[in-house]
Amino acid sequence: MPVKIKKRKDGRYQKQIPIGRGDDGKMKYTYAYGKTPKELEENAAELRSELDKGLSPRDRNQTFGKAANAWLAKDLRGVSDRTLRWYRGIVNNQLKELHDKKLIDLDATDLQRILNRMAQEERPYAKRTIASVRQVAISVMDYAITKDIVARNKFDKKQTKIPSTVSEPNARQPLTTDQERLVTTQWKNHRMGVPALIMYLCGLRRGELLALQWGDIDFEKKELSVRKAVSFYSNDPQEKKPKTKAGERTIEIPEALIEPLKHQKKKYNSGQKC
Repeated sequence: MPVKIKKRKDGRYQKQIPIGRGDDGKMKYTYAYGKTPKELEENAAELRSELDKGLSPRDRNQTFGKAANAWLAKDLRGVSDRTLRWYRGIVNNQLKELHDKKLIDLDATDLQRILNRMAQEERPYAKRTIASVRQVAISVMDYAITKDIVARNKFDKKQTKIPSTVSEPNARQPLTTDQERLVTTQWKNHRMGVPALIMYLCGLRRGELLALQWGDIDFEKKELSVRKAVSFYSNDPQEKKPKTKAGERTIEIPEALIEPLKHQKKKYNSGQKC
């Protein structure tokens, strides 16, 4: 008997796929869906292939959101807290619209639409961020494959692309002569004058500067020790040691920085921070 195709109220087409008999001897079914009869037949063929491979039909209602949360909880136990928060932020923000969709119903266009929108916003996302969103979506699908929920990754890099309209970040430019003069001679005229001078003359990054304390500065030896750095996630500052041993270092303080540092210490001697 040919399998009947039914058109649902939501406009999609539906077909029953037999999955075997239950303990009571009655035939049990699962369903394939498609927006067009052609898509329905493609999805039905894929479903039969999955069943032939032994993939469980009981998980076919699994949503992207549930799979993403399981991936965050089980597959990322070895990553840093910062990276885990970054991935969770992507799942709960950029990929939020996929949460209630079944994994088996998703295709490359669902993710591509998100990536395109990120590139087309008034203030487009950076290429690195868009690439991270795609990679997180791909990883969630890979996790679903390991759990026999889907047979292939419809989000893989052959199916989805970083929009070509995304521009590369502007290359860093050295200070002009006028900018250099402002940093080195006008440090008393701005509350961030000395911090800017420290970064310029000692080569400190922003996070290293924010973690700097007076105890890290030895005026007698004219040395500055970098032991920690502050990083931000969603405006939440967290102080940690550098990732590598090379990040912890001692820097010779240039003579031009001694007076500004002493001025800063005298002015803000009430706290530990520089």
